[in-house]
Amino acid sequence: MHCALMGGSFDPPHNGHLALALAARELLNVECLFLSPSRNPFKGESLLDDVHRIQLVELLAKEVNRTGSGCEVCRWEIEQAAPSYTVELISYLTQSYPTWRFTLILGEDNFHSFHLWKEYQEILRLCHVAVFRRSSEAVVPSLDEAMLVQEGVSFYNFDAPLSSTDIRKQLRAGLPVNGLLPASILRYIEQEGLYR
Repeated sequence: MHCALMGGSFDPPHNGHLALALAARELLNVECLFLSPSRNPFKGESLLDDVHRIQLVELLAKEVNRTGSGCEVCRWEIEQAAPSYTVELISYLTQSYPTWRFTLILGEDNFHSFHLWKEYQEILRLCHVAVFRRSSEAVVPSLDEAMLVQEGVSFYNFDAPLSSTDIRKQLRAGLPVNGLLPASILRYIEQEGLYR
């Protein structure tokens, strides 16, 4: 089985996450997609507790599954006592599902610092990496990118210029966010009084 992994803070999950999950599922031709809410060791604390973030990511998975199936939430990272690293998650998954192939989905912003990630070479050994970059920018692959393609990295053009940070600011300011979040996620945020 071929499974893609999409990690992030998902604070909150938005239509860009949804579009990326749907595009990745089709472009990568995967049978399953894990969404993994994380405690990023390089970001500050989440504005939400884990219960709310898991619920929001569960709602995102349901949105993805409206057009197919196979999307589920991987809770391993968020259940760790301390922030974890991607290499630890990939190691856990490859040990738990030894016959599966995994593809890690990265946004262009994360790819630029990928060489600084903990044991990034081990990530490349354990799984394929798919980088989704903004198609609106004319990008010529660098020599480093060309070398990475040989190591199992592929590149896809993708535009979804949404930011969880900007959406949180709009929510705190009481500004409308219609069209930025799936309706089920916006409903949950409003019902629970989140990001105020």
